[in-house]
Amino acid sequence: MEYQSITEFIVDPKPEVRKQSLMLILQLSQDQEQRSQFLNTELIKNLSKLIGDLECYQTVLSVIIQFSQDDSFCFEFIKQNFIIKISEELKQRMFQFYKQQQINEQDQLIIQLSLLSLNNLTQLDQGKEQFLQLEQQDVNRCFYYRIFCNFFTDPRSKDYFQQFKQILINVTSSGPVRLELLLKSMKMIQFFVNLLKTGELFAIQILKNMLFEYEQQELIDQIVDYQLVDNVINFIAVDIVLNNHLFNIDQNEIGLQLAVLQIDIKNQPQQFIQRIHEAIKCLLILTNVDFLEKRIEYNRDKLDLVLRQLKKLDCLERDQLEVVETIYILAK
Repeated sequence: MEYQSITEFIVDPKPEVRKQSLMLILQLSQDQEQRSQFLNTELIKNLSKLIGDLECYQTVLSVIIQFSQDDSFCFEFIKQNFIIKISEELKQRMFQFYKQQQINEQDQLIIQLSLLSLNNLTQLDQGKEQFLQLEQQDVNRCFYYRIFCNFFTDPRSKDYFQQFKQILINVTSSGPVRLELLLKSMKMIQFFVNLLKTGELFAIQILKNMLFEYEQQELIDQIVDYQLVDNVINFIAVDIVLNNHLFNIDQNEIGLQLAVLQIDIKNQPQQFIQRIHEAIKCLLILTNVDFLEKRIEYNRDKLDLVLRQLKKLDCLERDQLEVVETIYILAK
């Protein structure tokens, strides 16, 4: 099979030829060995010309998703600025949605495929930094990141932007990105703390990633300002109350019941243990901060109730419970 010839057909003037050749490439891309045959072709260069193509963009994104599973292709996509190009096209479609206040099924699918593409492309460190445009020193720096965070939390669009959760986890796993996001001017620590109110696993994972910069003074200040210790404790307390069937909680333990009243989320039994593990990791990282010197305050009574409930879980190791006990002792 002549792989180079196939890639030339995807930019043919005839829409039907483009569609058929793209579908063939998509079919071949299901196999890793077949994907490797496109390494020295014009595939990525020609795909770049089809970003936003009205006739075949859906298939183009599907091809990008398949090929970006491989680091070699992923790196080439990043070199050709695919993250910026896909982000710009996604931004335009979202603006159009806000303007018309409605969206069709095809555009919904393209939004999902765009986010899946960005998820794959931000697996590599180069992709994480490109998405935040860290090479820019002007208003373009973090432009797409900021606006996508708005799409993610805006009640009008958040249902279409759920795939953005994984992208947030991806980018916060990068040191250079974290250093950018912890700047007070970015207001991202406050944003991530607010995400804890969802009660979801991704929110505590993002916060854990950010806490790896605990030695940075700018983050330490915000640990105090936004009461991160108390917010993590509250995250655990709410999860325990919502999954109270696992604990046989005494109805007189009002502290835990009151904790849930502040957050409007539904019972989420899935991934409960993972959320608890991630929250304890957050507390473990936070023990590296001098609580007395920084005057970190939190609800000790609520923590005492949390600790007593966690001891009922067979899935927690003794050293994990000791982390929570350490936080309790530091508060005294």
